[in-house]
Amino acid sequence: MPKRDPDPGLESLIRTTLTFLFTNHGAQIISSEKLPGIGNGQVYIRVLEIIIRIIQKDGSITVLAAPVHKPNRWQAIELLLMAADTGSCLQPRPTYGSFTELSGLLQPRILLLNDALSPSKFASTIQNSQHAGRKGLITLTPPQPAQVSVVKRLLIRAIREFARVMRLLIPRSKDSYAKSMPVGSDVELEESVRLELEVLFKEHGAIVSSNSRLNLMDFASVTVDVGNLRIRAARDRGSIEISIAPIYAVRYWQSMGEAILALEIDHELPKSIPSSILRGAGPRLEVAFVKLNEAFSETQFPATHVRILEIRESLQKAWIEDWNREPNRFRAARS
Repeated sequence: MPKRDPDPGLESLIRTTLTFLFTNHGAQIISSEKLPGIGNGQVYIRVLEIIIRIIQKDGSITVLAAPVHKPNRWQAIELLLMAADTGSCLQPRPTYGSFTELSGLLQPRILLLNDALSPSKFASTIQNSQHAGRKGLITLTPPQPAQVSVVKRLLIRAIREFARVMRLLIPRSKDSYAKSMPVGSDVELEESVRLELEVLFKEHGAIVSSNSRLNLMDFASVTVDVGNLRIRAARDRGSIEISIAPIYAVRYWQSMGEAILALEIDHELPKSIPSSILRGAGPRLEVAFVKLNEAFSETQFPATHVRILEIRESLQKAWIEDWNREPNRFRAARS
């Protein structure tokens, strides 16, 4: 594989926003590269006994961490922080929206994280972080099982043991995130986005900030920056959905339907979310642009985000209630 060019822009952003890692803890950038596509890159940082991997793609950022003694056991840093600081009340994922917010979470906990990733505590930290990742999700509990015969119990045990042995025999990929890394740009998707959002490009100065195509089915995404908004068109098995994040906090993604609903602050909570597909998104965004641009500004977005969370919680609660009314089904609940 040819050596890729470094990504000085991403490096500079990291040094500016995560300054304490370098000034207080002697962090060093050990690798930096631009990734295929547009606006994509990754940087590896060594700090204390931790390796931090920062990936910029799909118009967003992902921060992973692993201990030096297990350099390929990547886990989302927000889940590791939840596991390391059990007394904290960190928000559910995405937990932080930007490097600046991550810095505020990480600075008082970097030593706790370093200790949690030590060889003696690593296994339990991973287990606790996985548990933290399931918090707030909907779980389905099966009905009470009928009495299982001894033969069936032995068969189930044998199947589970066989599966465990197979997992040990099949070599684990050195990089579990390799399939989600971009391999290039998607010209066709970008053309579709430019055509549908033509007004935003012509009248509001929109620019394409990221273009990523994966080597997996037809997955691809194109992000467009306009005003206070970052708009992402993501293609997944033929369907192209639009989501929106504030440009200053690019991990807080909402579907276009959620974002537009959140503008209606005087209305009661909805019973469903409008479509967020790319086709027809241009006219809807054109009509709502001024209000969306204000609602996603740095001063107004906290209130907008609260409204969106209210909408999600209301719809989730209604879905669980509807599901549980049906007889002879798994029971739904929030974990």
